[in-house]
Amino acid sequence: QNLGAEFEYDDNASFYKVSTNRLKGAYMLLDEASVTGTANIVMAAVLADGETTIYNAACEPYLQQLCKMLNSMGALIEGVGSNMLKITGVESLKGCEHR
Repeated sequence: QNLGAEFEYDDNASFYKVSTNRLKGAYMLLDEASVTGTANIVMAAVLADGETTIYNAACEPYLQQLCKMLNSMGALIEGVGSNMLKITGVESLKGCEHR
């Protein structure tokens, strides 16, 4: 929601719907340094308009590798390996090889 997505829940179908015209960069302060939470924000923010800053980001090796791979694909992620990530959104990503 901080990035501009709208969440709707259909109680009858037990179904969540997420929609947006375009995600927008935002300031994000995580209450907890969550690996999954940080990864999801990073993956959304790389294609969002503007800049996203994540404070208290998780910095486990998994996230470092994810950020390195996304940067290889054309993303602009700074602060990899620290608990503050600065992501400038790009229009699109390309393929890459990553090990």
